[in-house]
Amino acid sequence: SKFSHLTTLAMDLKLDNELAVEYVKAVVRPAEVIHDFRQSAKNDKSNEHSPASAVFHDVLSDDSGKPKAFVIPNLLSAGECDELIMAAEQFGLDPPDKRAATLRTAKRTSQYVNADLSEKVRARVQDIMTFKFRCSPNKDRKNDDGREITEDDNMGPFRGIHNNWRILRYDIDSGDAFPAHQDQMDSLQERHPDGTKDFVVSSHTLLINLSQDSLEGGATRFYPRGKVRGTTLGQYDYAVDVMLPRGWALVFPQRGLLHAGQPLFKTSPCSKYVAQAGVLRLLPQGCLCKPSVFRLGPGLIGF
Repeated sequence: SKFSHLTTLAMDLKLDNELAVEYVKAVVRPAEVIHDFRQSAKNDKSNEHSPASAVFHDVLSDDSGKPKAFVIPNLLSAGECDELIMAAEQFGLDPPDKRAATLRTAKRTSQYVNADLSEKVRARVQDIMTFKFRCSPNKDRKNDDGREITEDDNMGPFRGIHNNWRILRYDIDSGDAFPAHQDQMDSLQERHPDGTKDFVVSSHTLLINLSQDSLEGGATRFYPRGKVRGTTLGQYDYAVDVMLPRGWALVFPQRGLLHAGQPLFKTSPCSKYVAQAGVLRLLPQGCLCKPSVFRLGPGLIGF
């Protein structure tokens, strides 16, 4: 196999579970759809210095055809990627605790707060996020406090990027990967001088590729037809891979969307680094939000 991790993954999974066996086979199978933006970015030099707010690319749609995941070019420069990698390495990138309910083997920061990075990214993605999470002009979507809400699960407009960043490193020699899962929601309260407060929650994950473009393997893989609580075979039959140039970002929903950090190829000349944080939205008063909690994909239960 061109992957270095499959023996480790197979040992970590209870392979008497047919869905787990199906998943291991899915990991080595080429995705049905592959979005590799690295070559197109090399060929098109016109946007290499464009602000992130200039353009985005939809890469995944729901059953109705509505876009649900998208790519933002040129969010960070190569120098900013290097600085963030150095800061994360100095802060500490550790493997998961053995007691954690995860099959992730990639190393990650814990409680790494970077408000300056969040503000920098917020300013650069403001226009795109405002457009993406705009209110529908065709419906009366106002809450009982008069605030407009979007059609996206009764969520409000874009508010910012959460300050808690998770920086991950995938190494080849240890066969690092992050098997299929749904992400956990971030939340916070904003208090105002008059004593009122707003509830702000994340609906999407922002994932920035910090790796060199020479990276081999390590795609972010979606299983859009799989169900987080699925029990029947076929949950991993259809996959969509996304590969990004350095400094580009991927934005996707947290609740209900199975995705994985694919392992690197044995021939990859470098490790994979990514930075992720929650995309914050205002939760209008009177609206209920079912939280997204971290959950492994169907059949992925470790010993």
